[in-house]
Amino acid sequence: MSTKLVKNAIGRMVPTVINGKPAIPFKGVGKFRPEGGKHMFSIEPSPLPDNALLRKYVHSGAYTDCYRAEVPGTVTHAQYVIGFSGVLNFHEMLMLYKN
Repeated sequence: MSTKLVKNAIGRMVPTVINGKPAIPFKGVGKFRPEGGKHMFSIEPSPLPDNALLRKYVHSGAYTDCYRAEVPGTVTHAQYVIGFSGVLNFHEMLMLYKN
């Protein structure tokens, strides 16, 4: 059984079907928006809130950034900390590897 390959936005040949399900090749940054309910929520750049702890660094000219994600339902502080701790642990591992 052969799989059809197509060229994606960065020139790689990629399959159009993976594990029997249609696959959408990379079209370029911001050129594909999933539809329906089977995709993750989006994380988007956002202005820094007025009460953000980073605000003092903005005035000194340092680089700062802020992102937001809207998720359905309610997330408790504990759920947020537990969910985010995996990201922090991964980042810490990367920093240890880098140094």
